[in-house]
Amino acid sequence: MALNLVMIQGNLTADPVLKKTKDGKDVTDFTVAVNETKDHTEFVPVVAWKGTAINICNYLSKGSEVIIHGKYATQKWVDKDGKNRYTTKVYCTQFHFTRGSRDSSNNRQTPSDYQDFNSGDYDSGYGEPNF
Repeated sequence: MALNLVMIQGNLTADPVLKKTKDGKDVTDFTVAVNETKDHTEFVPVVAWKGTAINICNYLSKGSEVIIHGKYATQKWVDKDGKNRYTTKVYCTQFHFTRGSRDSSNNRQTPSDYQDFNSGDYDSGYGEPNF
């Protein structure tokens, strides 16, 4: 049996935006900047679904430090020239705040440290959001 488990800690590179798929599911995708060394940062694409997506959009914003738990998934797609392309993302199953303080200019609610806002909602289909 294989294990596909990812945990990253970093900062959101932009405000997350809540979207709805054609079939009405809530989804958000965003990027987390993970500073591995002072000279190297990985930019990790993340997708969250349903209640977890709603909570991320309600409580996180650009610059928020967060721990993301999830799994890697790679999708194959064909570009406009007929070439096969691949995209790998982290599908978020849980997230945790690492700091309770927020920028005073941000109107979003302030959670306490490591507060768990995970809804348990997770789309295991790994498909790309169908907007």
